[in-house]
This record gives sequence, structure tokens and C-alpha cells, in this order.
Amino acid sequence: MKSRGLLSQARLYAIAAEKKDLPEEPTTVYRRNASQFDWALMRLDNSVRRTGRIPKTLLQKVFDNTCRSGSPGGNQALLLLRSCGSLLPELKLAERTEFAHRIWDKLQKLGTVYDVSHYNALLKVYLQNEYKFSPTDFLAKMEEANIQPNRVTYQRLIAAYCNVGDIEGARDMENAENILKVMKEAGIEPGPDTYLALLNAYAEKGDIDHVKQPAEKLTDYCKKLKEAQMHTSPLQLTLHCALQAKKTDLAKALMKAMKEEGFPVRTHYFWPLLVGHQKEKNVQGIIEVLKGMREIGVEPDQETYVNYVFPSFDSVKSVRAVLQVYGYKSLEQEAVGYFLYNLIDSMSDSEVQAKEERLRQYFHQLKEMNVKIPENIYRGIRNLLDSYHVPELIKNVKIPENIYRGIRNLLDSYHVPELIKDVNMLVEREKIDSRKTVQFTSSDLESQLEKLKAENQPIGDVLKQLILVLCSEENMQKALELKAKYESNMVVGGYAALINLCCRHDNAEDALSLKQEFDRLDSSAVLDTNKYVSLVRVLGKHGKLQDAINILKEMKEKDVLIKDATVLSFFHILNGAALRGEIETVKQLHEAIVTLGLAKPSTNLSSPLVTVYLEKDDLSTALQVTIDCYEKYKILPRIHDVLCKLIEKGETELIQKAMDFVSQEQGEMTMLYDLFFAFLQTGNYKEAKKIIEVETLEKLVELTQKLFECDRDQMYYSLLKLYKINGDWQKADAVWNKMQEENIIPREKTLRLLAEILRNNNQEVPFDVPELWYEDEKHSLNSPPPSPVETNFQRDLLNACQLNKSKDAYSIFLKAQKQNSVFNPETYHSLIKLLLSKECFTEAMHVKDVAETHIKGFTLNDAANSLLIITQVRRDYLKEAQTTLKTALNLEQIPSRIAVTRLIQAFASKGDVQSIEAIQKMVNGLEDSIGLSRMVFINNIALAQIKNNDIDVAIENIENMLTSGTQTMEARYFGLTYLFRKVIEEQLEPAVEKLSIMAERLANQFAVYKPVTDLFLQFVDSGKTDDAKALLKRCGAIAEQTPVLLLFCTRCSRKPGKAAALKSLLELIPELIEKEDAYNSIMKSYVGKYTGSQSGVVTDVLDSDVVLDKDVPSAKALYENLTARNIKLNDLSLKRYAVLLKNAGEPVPFTEPPESFEFYAKQLKEARENAL
Repeated sequence: MKSRGLLSQARLYAIAAEKKDLPEEPTTVYRRNASQFDWALMRLDNSVRRTGRIPKTLLQKVFDNTCRSGSPGGNQALLLLRSCGSLLPELKLAERTEFAHRIWDKLQKLGTVYDVSHYNALLKVYLQNEYKFSPTDFLAKMEEANIQPNRVTYQRLIAAYCNVGDIEGARDMENAENILKVMKEAGIEPGPDTYLALLNAYAEKGDIDHVKQPAEKLTDYCKKLKEAQMHTSPLQLTLHCALQAKKTDLAKALMKAMKEEGFPVRTHYFWPLLVGHQKEKNVQGIIEVLKGMREIGVEPDQETYVNYVFPSFDSVKSVRAVLQVYGYKSLEQEAVGYFLYNLIDSMSDSEVQAKEERLRQYFHQLKEMNVKIPENIYRGIRNLLDSYHVPELIKNVKIPENIYRGIRNLLDSYHVPELIKDVNMLVEREKIDSRKTVQFTSSDLESQLEKLKAENQPIGDVLKQLILVLCSEENMQKALELKAKYESNMVVGGYAALINLCCRHDNAEDALSLKQEFDRLDSSAVLDTNKYVSLVRVLGKHGKLQDAINILKEMKEKDVLIKDATVLSFFHILNGAALRGEIETVKQLHEAIVTLGLAKPSTNLSSPLVTVYLEKDDLSTALQVTIDCYEKYKILPRIHDVLCKLIEKGETELIQKAMDFVSQEQGEMTMLYDLFFAFLQTGNYKEAKKIIEVETLEKLVELTQKLFECDRDQMYYSLLKLYKINGDWQKADAVWNKMQEENIIPREKTLRLLAEILRNNNQEVPFDVPELWYEDEKHSLNSPPPSPVETNFQRDLLNACQLNKSKDAYSIFLKAQKQNSVFNPETYHSLIKLLLSKECFTEAMHVKDVAETHIKGFTLNDAANSLLIITQVRRDYLKEAQTTLKTALNLEQIPSRIAVTRLIQAFASKGDVQSIEAIQKMVNGLEDSIGLSRMVFINNIALAQIKNNDIDVAIENIENMLTSGTQTMEARYFGLTYLFRKVIEEQLEPAVEKLSIMAERLANQFAVYKPVTDLFLQFVDSGKTDDAKALLKRCGAIAEQTPVLLLFCTRCSRKPGKAAALKSLLELIPELIEKEDAYNSIMKSYVGKYTGSQSGVVTDVLDSDVVLDKDVPSAKALYENLTARNIKLNDLSLKRYAVLLKNAGEPVPFTEPPESFEFYAKQLKEARENAL
């Protein structure tokens, strides 16, 4: 048929067809069809999810069952047709199409009514199976059935034309182009798929000798499309398709054409070209793309360099050399800064502390090379070193201030603030952003100070400001000289800043002297917690042990707020001393911290007591200290490390001593597990196998039979996996009988595993097995069995995975790969998840690539993709993590809530609003399935805007959501706790101030009290009691928000270290003590949570939080207060309080409730449920 005939015929098909009036099906038929469809969908979907394919036998079975139903529905027909393409790899292409035709004809005879979706599905099958057909005849069949084509139909017809014949020949491409005109007349704009089909046809099948410029042809074609008003932006869409098809030269030509047409060419257009070179570490390819960008007049931005250029280089020198050669000298500072930041970020806190001197030497080498880095990256490095507890290094780097801030943050998080000053010397401050508020330099302030002094004017404020500036510049010598010169004018704030500066510079003498002057100036003044901790660190490090202990005593006397981060800092101080071998420092500081009640003697806090002897290789004393800790605090710090060292040294007598003690105090099972993991850690696999094999695991399964809420099926599944490895089918068969005796309903995976064990040993399976297992697995009964070598490799690999030995598992995988052994999908999944959990990202991706090569359609499952997202976020591969999320969602997987949340929060920390909004679109409709609150997006979008200094925009958006007439969420559920907590933690004072104003305005003008209450509670929780008190005074309605306040009480009672926050809350709002949830919560925070009692094992069924602090005096005071008010605690709280008093050796002033914790917890839970 000529193209004109096709065009006129297609126009007819674009006219809307009349709908046939179909009689309604009876209810029973409808229900049967729905049930049949659900069953078929489940079977086929499970197969695709597990193996990426559909076996012919399964499809045939679903088809037969569908036909037997008598009246198959449209959904079932669509499902069957879509399964006849690439999802059916075991059939030849022609056989797939024949199967599809058989389904089509049979279901049509049975009365199935087809619509356009069925014709499109058939078209897709034709394309996937490379079936030669006449698009004209296909359209004729649709016209005969009175079915109107849609955009998908036209696109697939275009693809069909482009897939056949010579596209330069008149007919086929004319027909394809004519369809574009038909689509336009029908009001359907062609999509990317349409143009991608045409582009691939031109680029791949075109006669290059005949058509010397495919790019020119496409550009001309796009211009014609726009002139004919057939598409609004054809050049941009064509570029998109060219990039998607990885046509580099074509993409460059199209971008030049866009530039000539006056369209903007964005930096991110080049990212797809760079990413391919980046993966291959193709430096030359990257440089070529950069040169291409320069030719078009596009300058790469920071994100381009950081994400796509720098990662391809191996060292700072190579970056500098290449960038100099190609004229990118301005980028050298940025490159060095980012390499420094990534270097420190890739190290653990212990590595940074151990290599402190080496890092300091490296920073000084960079200074000698006159290398400087941006200030923002310096700040990041500075914070990192602070967190690593090596602040001395911070003074040693010359970098731009934005990079310095990033490095500073890293050092902060690693508890090494001493390194910060080493980084600071590299800060490049010459260039100041004109958009920022102009700040006075130290020289300006010094001149102003001299002028005021000469005029006999007050100088206190200027002096303090000058000292703060000098401290920010890490200029300790100048700051101390200034203090000495104007000592009589010094104020508390100036002393506090100087003390912190001297601590960062490891200057114990001046830090102590300044602290003494600080006390003389105002003995009641209190430093913030971090400055006290810094003093303890530097004084302890330089042998001023008694002075350090005096600081700890002052912290106790002045009731300094101790948070979780403070306790972690205590650990790092002790651990640093332990690594330096300072036994007395560790012992005395630990004793002071614990005795003063600044921190509980946890396993982590007490571990340096053992570390100091392990570092000296004094294993006997290390073991004795561990035993002493158990006798004093009921903890066993570093017992695993001690056992490993004893095993490595062959200290059999000490091993026996350790095992005797653990067995006596914690039982034989605990002893066996401790020894088992120690053998594994040290590579003594035979010894480990002897311990954990059958007897121990069987004993564990037996002991847990009557354990409350124990997953018995999972226990037996683990036992079956062991029997499978050992080839012990008799015991596996016995498991089946035991499960029946216990009335356990086994999961499908348990039945499949048991059936596999029995059939592999030629035994009869005594139950019906889910057929999906045998149809899906590569090594089913109908397939040739795996070779003995493959079986051994797979068994050993799974065994290594079960033992959490990632290195061994990966080594087995590599050996198997060399021998071309292929595993089943489950094995690959197990290995990938283990590698990701161990931060072996590169190895995990290699396994994934291999699996995709060997298993057609292999994809990571929900759990593996979620773990991959979390790993990518941790490595700051945010764009890759976003791609992983998109892939998972396209596979109809449900990612974990924590994976999605962490990705959103990571983008928020970067100020990337666009990416957060993109994720919001991706998961639209899946929020409930993921468990994702809408507030996650609201909080993090606002935080990202604040990070971009768009505070007013963030506030305006929040206010609009809460005050407009089109509210999508009730105000009482509009929680901004996360946003408030982040801006308070990160000390974003301008944001805190404006958010506070917003919250008060919403309360006072719109009677929306949730935000101001959330802010108030965050002030309380973070120890900012004065701010909370002031806010409560301005907005008294906060005290009336009882449900929110009580929920805060309940949540605090489940976390350690929150008693102080609850006390502050009750002091601010005393009437809360009258509320049952409030006083029971605070009693719980005082008395703690017990996991054992006289009646045996106890499980708190209301929550599963960790053991909380035990504060007898506060608990007694609360009880007496409640008694005076004639308020009675519930039985669970009374039970807790009674046990607290008995353990403290004090009398119980009431009759202790006689039942177990579990009994009263369950009783309370049932009472609450009945009240609802």
C-alpha cells in the first residue's frame, strides 16, 4: 500500500470509535475472574521477581487454568500476552509469537473482549520477538474491531517500520513519518520512545556513504518538525534520545545545533557522556568531553568536577598535572581540597587517630608545595578532624574556606579535633563571596580597638569580637597576646573561646591557666559541654591528670548537660590514652567518670581499660581486667578480642580460664558462642565447626521451644540449612515430624528447602511442594544437575555467607568464576547482601555484573537494593543511589523505609531540593507500603532550602501548607521535629530564629500549635532550657497541648539519658505531673528497664528499647511527690520501682505487685486497647 493510502487510512483510525454496550457479568463470574487473575498474577509475578523470566510450563499452566475458568477476563488476557515476549527466553522467537497467537485466538473464542491495550501488548510481543508483520494489516484489524489506536500504538508501529528494510528507501521511512502527522492531527504528541526509534534507525541502519551527516539530517528533520508545529521541542528531545543511546558524536553535534538556534546548553547535558568515561577511568575521554564543553562555551561547574572528573584520577599530582596541561589551572585548589576531604572521610576514626602524625606531615608537605584549598572544604575537613579527636591537625592545611569547613566537620565527627589547626594553615581566604555579609577582619577590629582605647571608650564588645575572629583563624599566639594586653577588659565569652582554641592547639598549659582566670572572673560561670570535654582531653594527654579529674568534678557540680555525644567523647579520650599506653590515665579518668555518675560503665566506655593491656600484648592482665569489669559492672568489655589474641598466641591455660569464667557467669551456651566466633575470627574453621555444628544448634532450637514470640519456623529453617550442607537427610526428615508435633505452619521457603534435601538424596517428599521452586530454579529436577565442583563451590560459598565471612565468600566466588561455575540466583543474592553489609561495594557490584551475565533477567531483590541504596548513601554516591531506587521501583519492588529516608536526608544535607522532589514523585502512591510519612519530604525539603540560604522560601512553603484553604494534612499531624532538631544541632541560628518566629505566628494568628510545641520540645530535649522557657512565656498555649507533650514523655522514657529532659519539662509545665502517661514515663526513665527477675526471663511487650539509666534519688523524690498528691502509679511502674529499690538495698514502702513484668505489661496493653 502506498504511503498516501496509509495516511488516509490512519486518519480514519484516529477518529474515536463507538463503545460497544456489553452486558454486565454476573457477580459470581466477576469474583471468579478476579480470583483467577490474582492467582495468575501472583504466580507469574513471583517467577519474574525471582528469576527474571517465566518458564513455558508455568505459562502453559496459567493459560490452561484461565481457559478452564470458562469466561476469562481482559486482565488475564493482557497478563498472558505480555508474558510471550522477552520473558519467555527458553522458546525460540517464532515459537513465542506462535504461543501469543494461540492465546489470542483461544481467548477470543471464549468471549474475551479486546481493547487497545491488548493490541499494544501484541505489538510489543512482535517487536520483542522480531516478528515480521505488516503494520498496515495490523491497523486494518484494529479498524475492523472498531478499536482506536493511541500514542503507544503509533510509537510501536513506527518502531516496526524502522526495524525493517532500508530506511533510506522511500516507503518505510515515509510511512513512519506519515504516522507522526497522524499523531499530531489526533492531538497526540510523539514521546521519547517514538523519536528514539527513528534516531536508532537513522544512526544504525543509515548508509553512511550515501548520507555523510546523519547528525545534519536529524537536525534538519527536527527543524522541519518544529516549523510544521508537529513538536514543540524536537532538538531537545532528540538530544535526550542521542544521550540515552550513547551516541557521543551525535550528541555533540546536536548541542552545537541547539546553541546556534539560541537554546541554552546546560552543564548537566554532558554528564551522560562523562559517566561512561568515568566508569572506565578513561582520563583522555573525560578531557575530550571537557574540551568539547569549552568549544560550545559551557564551563563545567563544581558538581561536574566532583562527581564526574576527579573520581577518575588516582592522586592529587595526576589531577594537577592533567589540568595544567589542558589549561584548567583554576581547578587545582578545588581538586586538592576534595581529595583531602575524601581521603579523611574514607578513614575510620581509629585510623585517623593512629595516623595522626602521618597526616600532619602530609599537610605540611602540601603547604611547602604552596597548595591551597577552598575555605568551604576546609570547614568540612576541620569538622571531620574534630569528630576524630585529633584537632591539632586542623591548623596544617591552606585551602579555600568552604572546603575547610567540610574537612573540619569530618574531623569533628571522628573525634580528632587536634588536627583541625593543621588543616587551617592551608585555608585560602583571599577570595570573598560578594554576596555574603561583609565581615570585619582582625586588623580592622584591632585598629578599632586601639581607637576606642585612645578615646577612653568601652572596648569589651570589640575585644571579644576580635578574639573570636582570631580564634576562627586559629591564630593562637596573637589571641593570647591580645588577652594579656587587655586582661582587665576580658569577658567570660572571650575566655571560653580562648580555652577552646588552646585545646585545639594541644596547649595544655595556657588552657589550664585560662580556665583558672575564667573561674576567678566568675566562679559561677559554666562552659559548654564540648569545652569541658576538650579540657579533659588535653590535660589528660599532657599528664595533668588531677587537673583533668578536677574538670570532671566541676562538670558534676555544675550539672553540665551530658548527652550521648559526650559519653562517646569520654570513650575517645580514654581510648586515645589507651593507644598511647597510659595505664594510670585510663584507670583514673574512667574511675572518675563512673564514680561521679557522668556516664554509666558501659561495655564501650570500659573497653579502653582492656585496650591499654592488649596494646602492650599483656594478655593475662587484659583478661583479668575484663573479669574484674564483670564483677564490678556486670559487663565483659572486649572479651571477643581478648579470646582472639589468646587463640592466636596459643595461650591454652588463659583460654580455659576465660571459658570457665564465662560458663560460670553466663552459661555454657554463651561460652560456646564466644569461643565459636573467636575461632571464626582467627581463621580456625575446623575448631569453630566442631563447636557450632549440629549439637549446639540443635540444643538452641530445643531450648527456644517455649520462648515467648520466638519464630520457630525460622529456627528450623536454619537447622535445615545446616543439614543440607552436611547432607544429613535423615535429620532433615525428622524436622518435618517435629514441626508437626509443635503445630508449626512452615513457610514456603522452609518446605522448598526440605523438599530439596530429600529429593537430592532420592527420598520421597511427604508433602505438596510449591511448584514455583521447581519451575524457577536453574537446577530443577527437569534440568541437568550441577557438577560436583559447582555443588561444592555453592555449598562453601553459602556456608561462608552464613558465617558472615565476606572475604572467604568472595574468594570462593572468584575461584568458581575462573572455572566457569554458575550459581543459582539465591546464592548470588546472599553474597551481594553480605558484601554490601561489609562495605565491600566494588566487590558486590562485580558479583552483580557476573550474575547478570550468567542469568538472563537477573535483578537484585528488594532487600539487596535497599542495602545498596544505604551503602551508596554512606559513600556519598547520591545520584547512583537515586538510580538504584528508581530501578527498584521500576521492578515493582518495595524498598525499605530506612533506605529511602536516608537518601532523602542525604540530599537535604546537600541542599538538593530537586532530587528530593524527584524521589517524592517516584514513590507517589507507595508511601504506605514503604512506611514513609509525608512529613519526611516536608521536613527535608525545608532543610535543603535552609542549607541553600532560602530560609524565607522554606518558611513560606510551610506556612502555606498550614494556613491555606487546601490543606492536605491535619495540623495536629504536621510534625516539624526533625527540621527543628537539625537546625538546632547544626547551630543554624538564623534559621532557628526565623522558624521560631514562624511557629509563634502560626500559634498566635492561626491557632496552629503543633509547630511551636515541637520547637519547644526540641529546645527541652537539646538542653536549651532557657530558650524553651522564653518560648513558653511568649506562647502559653504550649502548656495546653497535652497529647503532644505526653507523647514526648512516652518516647523519652524509651531512650537512655532522657531523664534530664523529662525533669526539665515537668519543671517548665508542673501540671503535667497530674497526667498518668507523664508520671509513669518519668518513673520509667528513672528506674530503667529490666530483662530479668526472680520469675525467669522477662520481656517488656510494650517496647524493646535498651536498658535505661537507674536514678534512685530521683525515683524516690517522684514517688513521694505523687504520694503527697494522692496519685497512684500503675502496677508496672510500681513493679519497676520496687525492683530498683531492692537492687539498691533500700526498703520498699508498699506491697510489691506479685506478678511478673510481662504480666503487668500485657495487662496495661490490653487496657489501652480496650479503651480505644
